[in-house]
Amino acid sequence: MPVHAVQYGKVLQLEMPVSERRRLLFAEEDDRAFLVVGGSLGLGVLIALSVVCIRAGASPPPHYVTKVWANGPPSAGNDRTDTVRTEIQVTSSKEPGTVAVEELTFLTVPHKLLAGAGPSRRVSLHVRIDKITS
Repeated sequence: MPVHAVQYGKVLQLEMPVSERRRLLFAEEDDRAFLVVGGSLGLGVLIALSVVCIRAGASPPPHYVTKVWANGPPSAGNDRTDTVRTEIQVTSSKEPGTVAVEELTFLTVPHKLLAGAGPSRRVSLHVRIDKITS
């Protein structure tokens, strides 16, 4: 599984293949690990994405909020893109392998926002994680 360094308050851009359901994000500032989880919902929505904080036990402070958005490929004839976005209170889990994206608050990414074709389709994903200290 790919691992990416993330800094709180800064945007991380990921090109995530649709076939890849998980990405690990690591915050060196406080050694926290976050998991970007994806899943298929069907009904014309190919992918649902959310972010989970990996930690043992309950969810003591700090807590986290994430802004997640996906940009589609540029439209023919101009450089405009469609974008979907959401803000999520990050869920914590001590067993990230058992997390089902359908049970989380998630971002839905429609087919038209995916780039590429066939098994090489990918989503241009942006993630910003903010620490809530109070």
